[in-house]
Amino acid sequence: MNFTEIIKEMQHATSFDLFRLRSAIDSLLEDPVKMANIKRQLKIGAEIEYYEPTENRSIKAVVLEIKRTRVSVRNLHDKKGWNLPFYYINLNNVDTGIRPNITKGLSKHEIHIGEKLGFIDDNGKEIYGSVIRLNPKTVTMDTAEMQWRIPYSLLFKVFDGVSSDAQDSLLIEY
Repeated sequence: MNFTEIIKEMQHATSFDLFRLRSAIDSLLEDPVKMANIKRQLKIGAEIEYYEPTENRSIKAVVLEIKRTRVSVRNLHDKKGWNLPFYYINLNNVDTGIRPNITKGLSKHEIHIGEKLGFIDDNGKEIYGSVIRLNPKTVTMDTAEMQWRIPYSLLFKVFDGVSSDAQDSLLIEY
């Protein structure tokens, strides 16, 4: 399913149309047949991946308990436990990235909490940091010096590289 195209189409929908769509999606998510299908595929102790919408990323976890409509898991990276609806689980290893065709900056759908990003400040200096919050119009980033709220249109991705200078050790993807 091409979520980039779906989101592009939804940009033209009215708020009422989006509300009706959300209502229909909620009904499908709560479908007992779909939930039973997911439940059959889960096993206690199995490693799974689920999508965390507030962080816009996938998280690996271990199944602790399978309930009627939810599953209890423990994240592998921070060992925190969560009680999730079945539909959060990515059983088919679907790519969760949404990459809209934009010419400048990044979209909220392309960014996740903890990701390394950069931007150019008012003085022309490149600043790098980690995403700590996704806001409606900006990203909150933590850098070595301070926290910044940066519009999505000014952001670019960075990748760790090898160099003696920390600021120079990042490769930039524009």
